[in-house]
Amino acid sequence: SAQPNVVVLRLEGNLNFANCERFADMVERLAYHKRDTVGVVFDAGCCPFMDMAAILQLEELIKGLASNGVQLVFANVLERPRHRLRKVLGPAQPSMRLTVDAAVVLVQTGTAPAIDEEQVVRPGMRGRRKNSLGQIHGSRLPVQEANQILGLPSSSEEHQASKKSNGAASPI
Repeated sequence: SAQPNVVVLRLEGNLNFANCERFADMVERLAYHKRDTVGVVFDAGCCPFMDMAAILQLEELIKGLASNGVQLVFANVLERPRHRLRKVLGPAQPSMRLTVDAAVVLVQTGTAPAIDEEQVVRPGMRGRRKNSLGQIHGSRLPVQEANQILGLPSSSEEHQASKKSNGAASPI
């Protein structure tokens, strides 16, 4: 039988009041894009800081997804954001020290494999495990398709736009 879809998202940078609503909207759009999606794994290994506004937004996101049968699981959460998340979310959230692969298994089977301490993300290990935004377990969602779902310009459209602006690169 086919494995249920699990969307894996990776945020590179801080999650705070300025971007948390946009992030939550993006998660919801990707989670509901395929009807058989059962979970979202948030790879937070490159997210060194989450402020309280972002954590409260994540709490609402977890409740909203759960009411639609989609589970949100964290993976690779660094120590500082993990401490804050635990204060707000409590012990109900599965271990935030799971690798992305272990978190996917948790969503699909309901049981997490044992944590391998060698695989736990620690500060200074950023980028060790690469997972693209919009990866869906079993098949990789191309960046152009993820951008289309999110209503963002494709990379070729951005390239054409930067050419039209006298070759100047647009600020990111």
